Amino acid sequence: MVLTRLQVSILLLATAGFAASGPTKKNIEGELVKLDRDDGDGAGNWALLNRRTGLFEPLGKMGPGHKMPQKDKNGKGLAAGQYVTIGCTVDAAADQCTFVAQQDVAIVKPAYVPVAKQVRERLLILIMDAPACGAAAPMTVSTAETLWFGPNKDARGGYASRAEMCSYGEFVMEPPPASKVMTVTPPCSWPTATCDSWAMANAARTQAQALLGAAAYGAFSHHILVMNFPAACQWAGLATLGGGVEGGGQVWLNGATYSQTFGSFQVPLHESSHNFVLYHGYRFHLEYQDKTSYMGTGTACPASTETSLLGWSSPVEGGNLNSTTLPTGPAASGPFVLPATYLTGLGNYVRVQPDWLPYYNNAQYGFNLYMEVRVRANGDDMMDPVYDHKLIIHEVSSLYNNDPVTYRTADPQSNYLTSMPASSRLVLQNDYYPYSLVLYTGAFTGSSGAFLPVYLCRYAVAESECPSLSKVLSGTNTASSSPPPASSSPPPAASPPPPASSPPPPVSSPPPPASSPPPPVSSPPPPASSSPPPASSPRPPASSLPPPPVSSPPPPASSPPPPASSPPPPASSRPPPVSSPPPTASPSPSPKVKPGKKFQQATGRRSALGNEWQGLDNPIDQRMPSSTTTTSDPSSSSHERSAAASGSGAKPARRLLLLPMPSDQQSISSEAP
Repeated sequence: MVLTRLQVSILLLATAGFAASGPTKKNIEGELVKLDRDDGDGAGNWALLNRRTGLFEPLGKMGPGHKMPQKDKNGKGLAAGQYVTIGCTVDAAADQCTFVAQQDVAIVKPAYVPVAKQVRERLLILIMDAPACGAAAPMTVSTAETLWFGPNKDARGGYASRAEMCSYGEFVMEPPPASKVMTVTPPCSWPTATCDSWAMANAARTQAQALLGAAAYGAFSHHILVMNFPAACQWAGLATLGGGVEGGGQVWLNGATYSQTFGSFQVPLHESSHNFVLYHGYRFHLEYQDKTSYMGTGTACPASTETSLLGWSSPVEGGNLNSTTLPTGPAASGPFVLPATYLTGLGNYVRVQPDWLPYYNNAQYGFNLYMEVRVRANGDDMMDPVYDHKLIIHEVSSLYNNDPVTYRTADPQSNYLTSMPASSRLVLQNDYYPYSLVLYTGAFTGSSGAFLPVYLCRYAVAESECPSLSKVLSGTNTASSSPPPASSSPPPAASPPPPASSPPPPVSSPPPPASSPPPPVSSPPPPASSSPPPASSPRPPASSLPPPPVSSPPPPASSPPPPASSPPPPASSRPPPVSSPPPTASPSPSPKVKPGKKFQQATGRRSALGNEWQGLDNPIDQRMPSSTTTTSDPSSSSHERSAAASGSGAKPARRLLLLPMPSDQQSISSEAP
């Protein structure tokens, strides 16, 4: 068939019209970044940081029902920090990806987790001034420089100083001119009635590039946007988990909640630490509720569960314990003399892998324990006084904690468990089961009174198998923290017998046995008042604790119900439905040890140690408290109970939640209070 010229023209116009109205696709590449908006679905909010433009390409949520697939075309799971290529369907009007098919995603490089050691951040802090968009500048350049770098703007004050103290010199925010604070006044290119954080960051980034030039703009490693965000942005701060090309990151800080956001260092450092893929701190298995860490809602440095993950701290010598290195009683192991965490990251915690428990290898119910000493000084000088001069115990997912390489980008859920003062004894349990552990603390030692001897005893059936506090602190019935010798020193085999004419040795002085016998099993246990289980720590709400695994046998009929039936705590204790919590009132190798200088701080960095290590030549001899009176379990102190209270009232008392145990083991219920 021969078409006339008119027919050809009409056909071409129709084809062009169809193409214009149909969907278009574009190819982009860069690093996957994620925001966790805490909206409960776990899908997150994803974007690709375009390597070519330096701007975010919003991708939306991930998973079924959303526009982002969970895997690439080769079936590999997608994760923050991966370098990927994406072909996406584009909304022509907004020039944004509306759909991403799995076959259009390819992982080019594996996930990169920014290194948190020997970090020298070159910050670009952008203050948004867009009054026509309802976003007038919340502060001046001078104010921001003072907040971040101190009154002299030399990083010896402000948030920079706190970051350096908490990381033992590993996390440094470089002062100007390496960092820069500037005001940007972009046009309103973002929707002002919604909370499009990617669009607002892109608007600020675009103008900063235009003002600075590509070379100067590219010299900065981390970006912070300070802005009066729209009312739809129900958070004080926000940050990418991980961060961007060359390991940087993006932080959003809300000037509309000024006193919450900038009233202390908590929110700015909390958000900046997300760039290292550090997650929130928990208590009662509730997100944000750890008040001993700025990753929760505390005005304090991170906990050892967090600093160890970043490479800022290490366990005390011999302080990595499990069923092999921590035998059952009757003797206690120790002392492990722990320095307060404000002094040093070297040897400042004890880590316990309680692999003797039946649920240890369960992904939901298995935990490792971390024990550290906290004192209100230096980086912790604004910490809640409730935790001052206390041994703090956290638990963390054993699955993730035992394999940090595989699970580094997952949330290990660092959960505050309890605390105990000096010269006390504590039978340790969590919301699911007893840990079969008794903890002991001696008296604080050292010229600064910031070193605490800690002992542990593991029992098989009952805590009465472990010694009393007075026996442990007096040095009797206590195992050494070093591996014991093969046997106690017997009499020399070569010693000749006494002459026949000599009388036999007294019956009351037999040669020492091959090994020291344990005390009789029938020995009375220590007084009940010296070791009750913690009574004041409430159990978590039903929504935050999963039920026992389906494959597990049901619990005995007399056992309390699983967590699902537990009453929720007061509404005021729940985390707010925002991406960053309001505060309460608002890291490279660990420091190198140089010959002759114990716990020397990294070269060129200020040290918190001073003369704090004096008086510790023989800490074993100084472990006795000033009083020999046995102290009862401190985790139920009135101070801790008052700290657990908020708003409408205190949380309910902790009650043991029972899980079924193998039939060849004693029921946990016998240990319940």
